[in-house]
Amino acid sequence: MYIRNRKYRSELQIFKDILEALAHSKNGTMCKTRIMYAANLNTESLSFYLKKLLNAGLIIKRNNGSRQTY
Repeated sequence: MYIRNRKYRSELQIFKDILEALAHSKNGTMCKTRIMYAANLNTESLSFYLKKLLNAGLIIKRNNGSRQTY
């Protein structure tokens, strides 16, 4: 059996990737899908990390009609 060496990002690196994506957005907000692509995460992981950032007060969630932005 062959096991590849994988480099996983730390939680801190993932937080950095999410926050950088938000900081570099046009108007400072992004929808979940855009953050997911920019931070290279799946939906389950993104939801987990967004909740942590929300609870820490580092980001806020806005409801713009039917869309949620961060």
